[in-house]
Formats: sequence, C-alpha cells, structure tokens
Amino acid sequence: MSIQIGPRAARQQAPAVGPVIVAGYDGSPASRAAIADAEQRAGPQGTVVVVHVAQSVPGWLGTPYYDRAVEEEHLAASQLLDEIEESAQREPAIEHAIVEGEPAEGLMRVAQARDAREIV
Repeated sequence: MSIQIGPRAARQQAPAVGPVIVAGYDGSPASRAAIADAEQRAGPQGTVVVVHVAQSVPGWLGTPYYDRAVEEEHLAASQLLDEIEESAQREPAIEHAIVEGEPAEGLMRVAQARDAREIV
C-alpha cells in the first residue's frame, strides 16, 4: 500500500498554520460537496487534503501486468483529482493524495499521516 501526497502543481506556499481536513473524492456530486464542506471547515489558513482511494491491484498478476495495472490505476486517480477546481481565493491550501486499499482505511491512514483534525 502506498500513499502519494503532494500539493497542487500551481501552488508553492508556506505550510498552513490552520487545521488539516481530509476529504475523500471519487468524482461523485457527494464527494464534491464534501470538498466544499472541508474547505469551509479548514478556513483560509487551513489545508484540505483531497484523497482518492484506488483499488488495490492483485499481486498475482505478476510482472509486467501488475506494473501496468498499477500505473493505469494511478493515472486514472490522478486524472480524477485534476478535476477538482481550486477556489478563486486559493484558500485554503488544497493537496491531493492517492492511496491504495479500502476507502475508510485509506482515509484514516492519510489523516493519521497528516495529523488531520477531521475527515469529511
């Protein structure tokens, strides 16, 4: 299982001093609403870590099939996260994370790694 966390490419700011809020994203209207809620909860000084939990690729595929499947899964997740629009004020800071596994477990891992105040 891996965690890839990174800031949006266009933003290079100092670390946020406000709360860190984790929000799951799967492209659905409900997940978009969760991000909007997370932005409000984080406030202008906070950080929202938008997480997409990718399905784990079965290890029995073997090389090179496993490698291709992982690459395709992560590419799809990256494209999905690129759909997220930043607010006009660029506040709070938005970061993306892609993790593998079960959604609830993945969100918890990112929240623990980032010392998040809450998960939306």
